[in-house]
Amino acid sequence: MQRRTLLKHSLSTAAVTALGAEAFAAATANAADEKRYTFCTFTKPVQHLSYEETAAAIGALGFDGVEAPVRPKGQVEPERVEEDLPKFIAALKAKGLEMTVLTSGINEVSEEQRTEAVLRTAAAQGVKRFRMLYYKYDLTKPIRPQLDEFRPRLRDLVALCKEIGIKPIYQNHSGRDYFGAPV
Repeated sequence: MQRRTLLKHSLSTAAVTALGAEAFAAATANAADEKRYTFCTFTKPVQHLSYEETAAAIGALGFDGVEAPVRPKGQVEPERVEEDLPKFIAALKAKGLEMTVLTSGINEVSEEQRTEAVLRTAAAQGVKRFRMLYYKYDLTKPIRPQLDEFRPRLRDLVALCKEIGIKPIYQNHSGRDYFGAPV
């Protein structure tokens, strides 16, 4: 079995298992139908592929777009975002795909996270939203003061995002020490 065939069958099986056959069929219905939903997949499992191979594989499976890791050890490294993200977006567009969500290592405005470079490059390439890096509690300290520490970091990030024109989204993770987990 060829790698692409294996990938196609594996991703299709995972999608059908996760969504159920009826939901998968509805989500991938004939393109002539009115499009109500964008069907995308996370590229982390295939990030070892080139941008072109990733776009071809995801496109062949019938997805509309991708959620792609642009973070340390991601499909695009933050240090190379200005060079590599436009190449990745071009490969996606060539297959009729979009980057529906950029998964980042960003939870504040900082040089270390290359916040401005990543977000400005993404917005310039048409990316509309990014998934933030989570915040974690130090469970040996009171929670309320930690929330007070997160607040200005989040406020600064949201202000930058408004200026740039990209929306941050936050994923709740399970676990006692993740901000938002109890929600």
